Amino acid sequence: MLSNMLLRKPAAAATGITEVGYAVVTDGGTSINLTGIGLQPGDLVLYVAVTESGSVDLPTGWTNLYNGRITTYNYRAAVKLMGSTPDSTVIVKSSGTDGACIAVAYRGVNTTTPIDATMTVTANTVDPPAITTSTNNAIVVPAIAGGGSTAAPTAAPTGYINFHAVRNATSSANECVAMSNKIVPVANLENPGTYTATLSSKQAMTMAFRAA
Repeated sequence: MLSNMLLRKPAAAATGITEVGYAVVTDGGTSINLTGIGLQPGDLVLYVAVTESGSVDLPTGWTNLYNGRITTYNYRAAVKLMGSTPDSTVIVKSSGTDGACIAVAYRGVNTTTPIDATMTVTANTVDPPAITTSTNNAIVVPAIAGGGSTAAPTAAPTGYINFHAVRNATSSANECVAMSNKIVPVANLENPGTYTATLSSKQAMTMAFRAA
């Protein structure tokens, strides 16, 4: 079953990269419908997903940023630069009914070197780790994912905008994902801070993408 929504237009970042839309899977569906975002060639799409049933796929043409497992939960983060005909869907699971996922689109990313710094990952926390950006005006994207929650995460780290959170309430595993972002004007060490969330099994990750 597919459950996919474009929930709102995000706040614009101050300079360079902007978030142009997002979509979510809330009930363990296998695909994310990207058509409501209004993707353009050169947009970067990032998805973060978690499932307790099976694995999270890496679709053809996507670049894996992270793929791991904690207790009974499987996690993945992956990105793709949209070509001349942007994708309309992305299959994040080949089967199963458990899971949650958020896909976010960014415009103004460097299409030659979109990844500004190697992502950082910390297990068993809702406090995404610090990352050191390499260039000015990179966008930093901290994310958390996990399961065993009775409610979706409720707040992003202080100073971060475009907060998105989803919980799969139809699954006994209660998978959750949350994301947000912030432009870092000068290349530096950036420590996002903590999400407001209660998860029994969890993974925190921080990514940085380079401005065009």
